[in-house]
Amino acid sequence: MGRLSTVLRASSAVVLLAGAAGAALAATAYPPPGPADPVDLVRQIQVPATALHLACPSEPALPETGVVQDQDFQREQADAVARLAVASFPREGTAGSGVLRLDATEVPLAGDGALVAALDRFPGASWARVEPVGARAALAAGAIWWRADAGDLRALVVAPCAPPASETWLVGGATDVGSSARLELVNPGPTTATVTVQAWGPTGAVDLPLLTAVPVAAGTSQTVLLEANAAGIERMALRVVARGGQVGAAVLDSALDGLTPRGVDVVTPTLAPATELLLPGVSLAEASEPGADFVRILNPGEAAATVSVDLLTADGAVALAGAEAVTVDAQAVFDISLAGLPAGDHAVRVRSDLPVAAAAQVGRAADGALERAWAVATPALRAGALLIPGGATGRLVLANDGAADAVVRLTGWEEDGAPGATRDVTVPAGATAAVETGTVVLDASEPVHAAVVLEAEAPDGTLVGVLPASPDADVRQTVGVLLTQ
Repeated sequence: MGRLSTVLRASSAVVLLAGAAGAALAATAYPPPGPADPVDLVRQIQVPATALHLACPSEPALPETGVVQDQDFQREQADAVARLAVASFPREGTAGSGVLRLDATEVPLAGDGALVAALDRFPGASWARVEPVGARAALAAGAIWWRADAGDLRALVVAPCAPPASETWLVGGATDVGSSARLELVNPGPTTATVTVQAWGPTGAVDLPLLTAVPVAAGTSQTVLLEANAAGIERMALRVVARGGQVGAAVLDSALDGLTPRGVDVVTPTLAPATELLLPGVSLAEASEPGADFVRILNPGEAAATVSVDLLTADGAVALAGAEAVTVDAQAVFDISLAGLPAGDHAVRVRSDLPVAAAAQVGRAADGALERAWAVATPALRAGALLIPGGATGRLVLANDGAADAVVRLTGWEEDGAPGATRDVTVPAGATAAVETGTVVLDASEPVHAAVVLEAEAPDGTLVGVLPASPDADVRQTVGVLLTQ
């Protein structure tokens, strides 16, 4: 598996050691030694691997608004099929042990190969803790699967269990008429985290005075209805900042047009703003509802950004007419249509002269209803895992934005933890490759972006979901210790 070595240096801390010789922990930038300075000695110290935490979203549910106009209204979809699973995959024959927790329920990870824990219903947020494998972090992944073929929450919803973070960017959702955006904050850590939420809309930053210091106690979750804090936002993006601890964050994005379902999905974390982003798993249908397929761009900066968007396909890059130089105003959220592009499972590439964040929505129309799924920007990875709950299969989209072809080894795993088949897939430089797969571990010769597209046939049309791969958490970390006399 790929491993990345980094040198971490404290930005301000200074440590004094006893004795005639002092020692200081290196700052971000060292002052150059003067003529009389002694020779410095830098030692690299390995940071031990710690347990991996994964925060998982809860099942979709309609908001508790207190106003019920539909006599058939039900907040939860009773006939939905749901599955939550977390797995720890072996490293050289050994997998990290762990536990999946939902409220007072704890399910240990178990199995003969990969260690797996699963729940059939998950009405609340959950999280998992997976122990290291020797000196290495666990190779683990988790996800939710939720499907309802009819009703107000008609949808296929898939979303990853993601490590908690001090900063999370969420691009997607709305709070205008008929829409609901439910922000879920999960704190699996041992200390209370204080969370501040920033929001942006089509015309700029959105004031959220009640979300500047939200406490999330250790081992708990909090749910915030964003329409109760900022109504009427047709295009939304969020930045969630945690202090005193780290939190998992996701938004349940749902919409109704009267009694007609207009899609449900979980907006999951996307990459922090950057000048180049790649979004795998953008699956475009032959015929889609106008306005259902688009890329959403957030420009959080103080100056207008010039953004270009194109599509990576199996045959290479495809230009998006009219999207070669789009101006996105400062502090604004802007949608760029994907209408007219070839159908298939692709990746979207976003380039900008200033850092932006992005996600893409894809749609499936049926008898007036709309099914939607969000695809997010992902990091390029050499190693990772993708867990699909319930033994389902989908089309794994691998995108290679590099200059050399990538060979990706896919090792399959069964739902009970038994190993499956291994195969190699070549992803040409500047293109994508799509293969049918279930749960897999990925090992690539060159960095690739990966997400799986899942579809299910309901009586009135196709349901769709997009699930990004989980990067390998085994990032080898060292600190540089500067010894001076």
